[in-house]
Amino acid sequence: MRGCIHMAILYQLLYAILANLLATAAGSECQARSEADVELAEERELAEIDVQLLQTKVQGTMMREGETGVPKRVVSNEGGVCWSSEDCCLEDADGYCPLFCKEGTEIDTHNAKGWEVKGQCMKKWVGYCREDEQCKTLSHAKGESGDPTYIGNAICFRSAGSLDGTCRNDTMCDAMSCGRGSCRWGKCTCDFGVSGDRCDKSTEAFAFLFYGNSSENLISVRVLVKSMRAAGATQDILAIVPKNMIATTPQKHLDILTHDGVKIYFTDPIPMPPVMDADPVIHKRWSGVMNKFAVWRMTEYSQVALLDTDMVFDVDSESPGKIFSECSAPLCAVRDGDSRFMNAGVMVITPSGQRLGHLLQVLADEQHHFAMPEQSFLTQYCKNKKFKMKLQFLDKKWNSCVGGGMLHNTGWESTGYNVLHSCSWTGKPPNLKMCFPGTCDSNQEWHTVLVWQFFHMQVDSCVRHANESSCKQNHCQWCGKYCGTTQIECNKKLFNQTYIKDKDEPDIQEAARLGALTRSVWDMPENTSQQEWHNLPVGSWAWPQVAMYQILIDRFATTSPQHCEKLNDYCGGNLPGLMEKVSYLEELGVDGIVLSPVVDQMPHGYHGYWTKDLTKVNPAYGTEEDVRQLVILLHERRMKVIVDVNMNHAGSQKVNASNPRDVSILKPFNKPEHYHSDNCSLIHDSDYERGSYFLEHCKLYGLPDFNHENPIVWQGLMQWVRDHVDKYGFDGIRVDAARHINRNFLNHIPETGPPIPAYYEVVNTDMAYVAGYATGDYGSVYNYPLYFVLKDIFVPGPKQKPMSALGDWMEKQLPKAQGRLMLNFLDNNDLPRFLYRIGEGGGVPEATMMALYHNALLAMMGMEGLPAILFGSEQNARGRLNYSDPLKVDNWRQPLWHHGYNTSSATFKLMKKVLWVRQRTNGLHAFKCIPVYMDYQVLVWTRGPAIFVVSNAGQPSKIPSQRVLWDNATAGLGPYGTPSMVCNILDENPFQDCGVLVPGNISRLHLTGDPKLYVPKEYITEYVAVLKAKQKEGERIAKEEQHDPVVLPFTKWKAMPEPPVVQIQAQKRVARSWRPGDVTLNGNPSWVWHDFPQLPPHLDKWGPPLGMPVPHVISGVLKDGCFHLGPGEKDGAVFARRANKTYVLCPDSPQYCPRVIDDQVNLTALHRHSLTAGSFKKELPVLHLTFDVWYGVYHMLISALPSIAPRLDRLRNGTMQLFLHAGHHYVAQVLSVLGVETNVLRPPADPPLKQAFSFCAPEIHFDLSTRPQYPRFEFSVPYLAEFRRNLLATDDWMEEFRPCRAFKRQGHIVVLSRGHSARALGNEDEMVQALKTLGRPVEVVTPDPENFLHTLQTLSRAEVLVGAHGANMANMLFAPDGMKVVEIVPQVPFKMQDYHFWDLAAALNFTYLPIGDKVMPNEYDHQLALDPMTEDKAVISMHVDVDEVKSLIASLLA
Repeated sequence: MRGCIHMAILYQLLYAILANLLATAAGSECQARSEADVELAEERELAEIDVQLLQTKVQGTMMREGETGVPKRVVSNEGGVCWSSEDCCLEDADGYCPLFCKEGTEIDTHNAKGWEVKGQCMKKWVGYCREDEQCKTLSHAKGESGDPTYIGNAICFRSAGSLDGTCRNDTMCDAMSCGRGSCRWGKCTCDFGVSGDRCDKSTEAFAFLFYGNSSENLISVRVLVKSMRAAGATQDILAIVPKNMIATTPQKHLDILTHDGVKIYFTDPIPMPPVMDADPVIHKRWSGVMNKFAVWRMTEYSQVALLDTDMVFDVDSESPGKIFSECSAPLCAVRDGDSRFMNAGVMVITPSGQRLGHLLQVLADEQHHFAMPEQSFLTQYCKNKKFKMKLQFLDKKWNSCVGGGMLHNTGWESTGYNVLHSCSWTGKPPNLKMCFPGTCDSNQEWHTVLVWQFFHMQVDSCVRHANESSCKQNHCQWCGKYCGTTQIECNKKLFNQTYIKDKDEPDIQEAARLGALTRSVWDMPENTSQQEWHNLPVGSWAWPQVAMYQILIDRFATTSPQHCEKLNDYCGGNLPGLMEKVSYLEELGVDGIVLSPVVDQMPHGYHGYWTKDLTKVNPAYGTEEDVRQLVILLHERRMKVIVDVNMNHAGSQKVNASNPRDVSILKPFNKPEHYHSDNCSLIHDSDYERGSYFLEHCKLYGLPDFNHENPIVWQGLMQWVRDHVDKYGFDGIRVDAARHINRNFLNHIPETGPPIPAYYEVVNTDMAYVAGYATGDYGSVYNYPLYFVLKDIFVPGPKQKPMSALGDWMEKQLPKAQGRLMLNFLDNNDLPRFLYRIGEGGGVPEATMMALYHNALLAMMGMEGLPAILFGSEQNARGRLNYSDPLKVDNWRQPLWHHGYNTSSATFKLMKKVLWVRQRTNGLHAFKCIPVYMDYQVLVWTRGPAIFVVSNAGQPSKIPSQRVLWDNATAGLGPYGTPSMVCNILDENPFQDCGVLVPGNISRLHLTGDPKLYVPKEYITEYVAVLKAKQKEGERIAKEEQHDPVVLPFTKWKAMPEPPVVQIQAQKRVARSWRPGDVTLNGNPSWVWHDFPQLPPHLDKWGPPLGMPVPHVISGVLKDGCFHLGPGEKDGAVFARRANKTYVLCPDSPQYCPRVIDDQVNLTALHRHSLTAGSFKKELPVLHLTFDVWYGVYHMLISALPSIAPRLDRLRNGTMQLFLHAGHHYVAQVLSVLGVETNVLRPPADPPLKQAFSFCAPEIHFDLSTRPQYPRFEFSVPYLAEFRRNLLATDDWMEEFRPCRAFKRQGHIVVLSRGHSARALGNEDEMVQALKTLGRPVEVVTPDPENFLHTLQTLSRAEVLVGAHGANMANMLFAPDGMKVVEIVPQVPFKMQDYHFWDLAAALNFTYLPIGDKVMPNEYDHQLALDPMTEDKAVISMHVDVDEVKSLIASLLA
């Protein structure tokens, strides 16, 4: 009977364990998880507890039945008896134990272990240790092997015979470098793979097979070696030369390789097996390939990577040496296209003479007929278990041949491969024609060829010369089709093959997107790994840097706040109300907002996710103009605007997607075939675990699900999101329910135009799975894995995890993001409020709830990534969860006006301070999280200058005061290389909670249950100064609003009676021509809100670049307005009298209006004049052409003049008058050609005037943009196009001289000379003479307002326009269509703005190619260079490389 009971209990136990294992296995897979999945996980954890209880019952039953059991230990206190350190602490203690077991001499041989030494529990002393690792700081960074690494030189010093010691600095190692090794007491212990006294001699090597007299093979090898060294390879590189091939391998070739740093390795030949060699094809192509096996002879090396020679390392490759750390088997290679086999193009082996002997023995008896002899043989050999050689398959990034990826990629975009292998190409890079600018279109610019030719130009500079005439230089020879070094004999096969596709090679989809722009093949930086952008999260500069604030428009703010009872319907939030609260967002410190969908909704769709009409703005929120005004306002305040887009579903649960009548109300997708017909919904937890098909096809909560496989839906949604972003100038999108959308569709957003930064909502705990959705150069994703961890740690309960769990997550899971930007959050619109979660179990004191909430907030905001804050989190919004209906999410979406907009609460101030630190450090994006201390209740980590301390102890805290946090804490971390004072900025009085960090010493900080953020003391002083400056600025603005006249910044114009009527049009980014990597073009610093990285050419393709907001054309009409230009003033002011008050229109932001108006306009005199201004009223409306425009040549031609285009008919027929307050002489002749010169109103002279000039008009029209935070529009692309059409349509031109028309015959080369102005070409005459040898007429013109007609006539004959950087280049506005522009740009050590004509050429659809002219320090005026207003005059003259200019123009004319 007892046996039966035992068996029954055991069966129950086994059943429970099996169920638990199955659940765990299921949980380890990448699965779609909803919020409810967490509840399921919690049930599984309860099941585990049940299993443990069952195990305890079984053990108890067995012991009662007389079974032997291990007795429970007795725990001692200080001074008590112990056998091990475990006896000195409670068994269930988790964390630091203050006692240790000091061993004695008495031995107990009857212990369960067999023997133990009796000891006494003693208190640990300061610096107590047993292992060296206890004295070091665990680093966030992993070694190449993936194992943890440690920071610091401290070691555990133990006396002889003792297990216990004290942490001390290893001073003998302070001045030593052990390379890839560790130092102890002045002696290096090397990692495997390196040797030498200082661990600086690699025992790893790269090798390749080399024989024969082919110059093609020699060039390929040199390119491969150069690319390896450029990628960071420090190991030996060997050329394997079979001894029977020495006679046919020229010694000159070996000498060249030796000069390149290659070691020659002569070896006995290894013949092909007779069975294979009998095949004539194999004999011809593969006869010497088995000599690869000679690599096993290189036993002086620990590992050798054998490479084929038809490959090159990519420009953004990881270090080649990393391949050795990723190989942990005797043979490693990438899986071939036929997944049954390895690809021998790249393989890593462990040399062994014994292994080689066996390989040759088996090879000699080989009877198979392999098409790919060596790799097929090795694959079969490794499959034979008797041979005991394990084959490990490497990541495919080490061999592009296996993925065929290079057959599809054009341009410089990264491919994801380290090694570009041209194995399956019809033509290999050495045989393909050189891709000089203008000689091949984008379809022919294969990535592998571009990279190969880029490195080829570095090993042989002669190949840069495209023709025989330019090839005649030292050490260069013309070889018929190419120019090469005289060291290597000419080869007819080289560089003469056209670009041919294989029959089975697919069309290149990327070509149309890139456009047929002229590009250079040497335009990549020499060392891309040193570029700043490369060290930041992928595309992070395109996103807000500090934090994003997510807003449900209906719940954030309203112009008519009322208490809202029905939370499942509209509460009245709107866009005008949001605009009134922008200052609240500024005060918090966010630099971006996420708007809920703005499109029209079904009834009760207040949240924005029940789409009715994608083409209209929800009237409950406002109008299209409100959306545009909001974007302008937020951009003016340096905030980016992300909009939520719902591309997964439409309608509501009441809409039957299969019913034509139901879906007919949805726009634009109003037919049943536009939606999936699968009869399934995603509601319950189990629904989300059925696989990707169901996730993407089933109806989310019963909502009609878009059928993305339908081309109409695919193309329609793609075009809609493109138009939606372009129409309003949004900076990015949030893709709702991304895991329910076809992955292929997501990966193609957008199909046209510039990339759209997008972040995706993907609910899952697996970091690798979630991060996998963040594709492209600017993709990001919600950090749900972090959310679930924070919830487990900070929500009280029996399953609450320790703080160390977050430290473990940092080290193990965070790296799986693979450098992608993660959006960290505690609250979002789909989840219960985090503060509610903390207290939902009941019984949690309010003080503890707030302490846990504040710590969770700091943990979220201090983690790598970008904080995404839901509205109300800063006001302790809680909401409530309706457990009777979990889908009723409305209860945690209470309007913010219910809570108020309190800026002095503890939570608001905490978040404000943390966000200021992020703003001060550019979002902390350049710094990784480095955990330095963790236990059950506390986690401390550093990020650059910031030290984050979080706890889940709650309040009142039980954490010991003045706890020792870490030893040698600050060595190498952040800025703390020297003793530093850090203070807790979150404290009410930061200077009362400070600590001194001294490298090499124990660092102490005072811990409580409150979150802490320690920063350098100087930061605290700076923060206080910022607060005082803001307060002073607020007082100034409040005071000025009471003045008369009132100066109104652009975004406050609506505050005046009868405000100007404003129309806003977002401009599209223009596709820039390709920029050579050795030419730097600096953008307008007024566009940059934070330290913007110097982008490499493959990312710098749009103007403005991604990460800078698009400009808007802002057209205004002021009724009954006036203009006044006082004596001595430069710009004057537009104003209007309303209700006995004068309002002055400032075209700028509140921050800069004082400098724009107050400092430049005599407001007292203007006010006095305004009282009598009506007597100067004009009869006609007036177009103010120079409002908010600088009146230099460039700005008059490009910014001001094209604004005429929309009003040209009114100006010509005399119903509108044109006004210019300055710069008239620059455009007088153009105005004459356009037929409006007689209708111009202007002062008697350019300002400053001796007497005032004023007028009033029934309407004053103008164009503007705000500045400087908001990017000033320097030209409007639509205006430019319309202006050129109008100029073309004038009748005053002879047909052959009509401007802007494409020149049909072979055109001239026109040089725009700067004469004797700054940046004039000192060798211009020499350049002109050289250009005349190209067989085209060369004309030199010095543009001037007085010779405008001559300039136009000259430009009308041009095919190529060349000139030095300067305002003269603005005359390209009048050049024919299809113009090729060559700009000579000074490369100076200061950031002179010189992007203008790059973008202008793009706007005009011209081909553009800049040539850099390096200016030395003694060739410019250092004083002028200090001032942005005079920096363009600092360079007196330039001397361009005439041969380079001639070569590039020749290629453009070819």
